Amino acid sequence: MVTEHGFVDHLRELLDDSNPMVVANSVAALAEIREKSCSPDSTVGLDSKVVHKLLAALNECTEWGQVFILDTLSSYVSQGDQGAERVIERVLPRLQHANCAVVLSAVKDLRDPARVQQLVRKLAPSLVTLLSAEAEIQYVALRNINLIIQKYPDILKSEVKVLLEFKEYSKEVDVEFVKKAVQAIGRCAISIEQAAERCISVLLELIETKVNYVVQESIVVIKHIFRRYPNQYEGIIECLCDSLDTLDEPEAKSSMIWIIGEYAERIDNAEELLEAFLDTFLEETPEVQLQLLTSTVKLFLKKPATGPQILIQNVLHQATIETDNPDLRDRAFVYWRLLSSDPESAKDVVLAMKPTIRDDLTNSPQTELLQGFLRQLSTLSSIYHKLPPLFVPHDPLRTRLLYGQSGETKNTGLDGSLTNLHENQEIVSGKKANPDPLVDLMDGTNLKEEKLGNSKNADTIQLADPVTNEFRLFYPSESTLLSADKGAGLEISGVIMRGEDNLPCYSLKLTNHTSVHIDHFQFQFNKNSFMLAPCSQLQYSKVAPNESFRCLLRLSFSGSSSEKTASPWLQVAVKSSHQCGEVFYFNDRVPLESVLLPEGRLEYEKFVQLWNCATDEYVAQCQMSELLTPEAVIRAFDSLNVFACSPASFSESDNSSVYLSAKAPGPHEEQWILVKITFTSTVGYLEISSRSFIKGYADMIYNSLRRLLLGL
Repeated sequence: MVTEHGFVDHLRELLDDSNPMVVANSVAALAEIREKSCSPDSTVGLDSKVVHKLLAALNECTEWGQVFILDTLSSYVSQGDQGAERVIERVLPRLQHANCAVVLSAVKDLRDPARVQQLVRKLAPSLVTLLSAEAEIQYVALRNINLIIQKYPDILKSEVKVLLEFKEYSKEVDVEFVKKAVQAIGRCAISIEQAAERCISVLLELIETKVNYVVQESIVVIKHIFRRYPNQYEGIIECLCDSLDTLDEPEAKSSMIWIIGEYAERIDNAEELLEAFLDTFLEETPEVQLQLLTSTVKLFLKKPATGPQILIQNVLHQATIETDNPDLRDRAFVYWRLLSSDPESAKDVVLAMKPTIRDDLTNSPQTELLQGFLRQLSTLSSIYHKLPPLFVPHDPLRTRLLYGQSGETKNTGLDGSLTNLHENQEIVSGKKANPDPLVDLMDGTNLKEEKLGNSKNADTIQLADPVTNEFRLFYPSESTLLSADKGAGLEISGVIMRGEDNLPCYSLKLTNHTSVHIDHFQFQFNKNSFMLAPCSQLQYSKVAPNESFRCLLRLSFSGSSSEKTASPWLQVAVKSSHQCGEVFYFNDRVPLESVLLPEGRLEYEKFVQLWNCATDEYVAQCQMSELLTPEAVIRAFDSLNVFACSPASFSESDNSSVYLSAKAPGPHEEQWILVKITFTSTVGYLEISSRSFIKGYADMIYNSLRRLLLGL
């Protein structure tokens, strides 16, 4: 409407105004229109001339005017180096601004690849300055800085002055706080190689304090540093060995035992150190017992002398005869068999080179998600570390803008009062007392009509059997949706399934129990989690009295989205001719397998990242009448658009696991659904663990997979 009446053109003209406040307010209005526009790139019309006007007004408008202008400039793509250079030169002074919103908005504009290193050096002091403000602003700044340093990890390498602060934190009386401070020192060492030596020095100073919990946490951290930088800092091992008597935490004990076993050839009294732990072997926790077993084997392989031989016989005897821990016993038997049959193979297995570790980045967003966050610096999105569609009402166009996607938007609006029903309201099948408010909704003017069977691409197809044998394996059986007594003689039964084109469709059976013909059926869906809506309305020959008609109503993901949690329930309104214009309602449950998207395949590494971040989890066991193999399950699930992320982990153990991923539409954006299936052959059941980011999907995927498994 604002475009048709020339409002946008008038706002563009105001960009030429000599008053910077007018320019800034015009930019703010255009930015808001842009978010709702069907052609966002043409709303402001950023070109070199417009950018020059905005840059000219930048110095003279208010702080918030500068924020609007800087946010708009962040979407400008220069056609040449000179244009980019001019923008950067005018934006750089904003990094020294007292308002942190202006500073963070300016950061979004400084993304010239040719000058990344130079710009990074200029960004660092400004970001550090933000931390001198009030505590609330510090928190906001740190959340934004967290995103920036994931994109540019070296940005603060010259500004890292926190080690002494962490050291001071380690002297506090709060034990948990002290442990986190020590862990932070370790993360600095692992993440920043240049700082590793300084971090080691601080950790050694902490060990010299002889404070029990500080020493133990420091040893745990140093173990990780050894794994990150092998063969670099072994000179401190002697200092660590002097603290053996203070260790009483299982994690600290196992870390120290690992260090002794890993560097046994460099520790003269390694045998004596491990022997001290063996005196209490049976009283130790499984974590310590397993590590002690492995380290003793390492010692024997590195120093096959008389002492280590007696030591290994002692630990193998205790682990296999005197313990009831199956994991410990099995590992001991494996080591025993290796050492007695082929010691060289044992060396290849036990002393194999291990990959160096890195900082734990499982909570870091993936590349595409990180780019979306960086476009939202200085907004709530950068604080929540969630993109706006996850905490604001769904808007497909806004989602495209945030993710940097292009293309035409789908029709997401359906007029009428049906869409205003409460999203969690359950409708009892039957007619509405007063159908008048739904006249506009159900008149079918928004949807084209197709006659049945007029082409292969028709949106509705008459079927001899609406549910083929193939689909019977995957979908619930057809059920009565609207009974004849509640539908004034019209009876509807059906089921939602996925068609050959990978889009959902409604398999319907319409039965006429009246004495007159019924035709011109029209269906309308309420807001739902999957944004399902009919592609078109039905128009076909009249359904004669006491006769039935079967058809497929093709569906699309172009409807209105419900909010909050995901629900399988779909509320449907239907009306037809020769029934006095009455509108009837019924509920149906959408099988999740009918709406899963074909783009649901994930790499295993990405699966692990998402699995650790998912917030909704559902775990249940499924009893099987027949023993299934992982290969059979993977093949069957593939036809449901549920894909294996990695081959099943086949082994000689009793359990093997399959990792699966799927993608479903809505309610805010396409959602990842993750599944782990564990096979237990001796008991004959499967354990299905599912996770998702929207509450409700994990439960739904379990029900879908269970239906398939019971049908195999």
